[in-house]
Amino acid sequence: MLGYRMFVGAADEPELLRLTNGQLSEWLIEKRWTDDHPVDGHAVGVAPNVRATVVSHTHQKGGVTRRHRFVEQNSGATWVTELTVHQGQGGKTGWVWLDVIGPDRGATPRPPRLARKLIEVVYAHDGDHLVEATPTIIDIDDVPGACQVFCVSS
Repeated sequence: MLGYRMFVGAADEPELLRLTNGQLSEWLIEKRWTDDHPVDGHAVGVAPNVRATVVSHTHQKGGVTRRHRFVEQNSGATWVTELTVHQGQGGKTGWVWLDVIGPDRGATPRPPRLARKLIEVVYAHDGDHLVEATPTIIDIDDVPGACQVFCVSS
């Protein structure tokens, strides 16, 4: 069951792949998984009961798309974390897509630390809106401004 999804634009990020790989490495270390980068297309064990795969594609026009997939067997349940990053030629276009898929029953994943880590280093946006690593708290005085941003006039 899809438990979490983040899809954000990351245009004008010429170092998008390097930035996201750095945050992914930090996340792996925090989880005490090995930071060995698998060979493209070959699964490797990064922890007991955890397999990692990376697949990269270089586009004819120079962009690169890379998907990291981690499959964790834990207490009879399977968790899958997929991070897909696309960097267009020269970093003019790009996006970051993170999915966490969990068992059909049981714990529902919270927003993962990896999502926050990625947003901390990438100028991410959802349409015209900047996505930040921490939520913005608004109070009653901020409601009119928030409505101008989010409310659709009829």
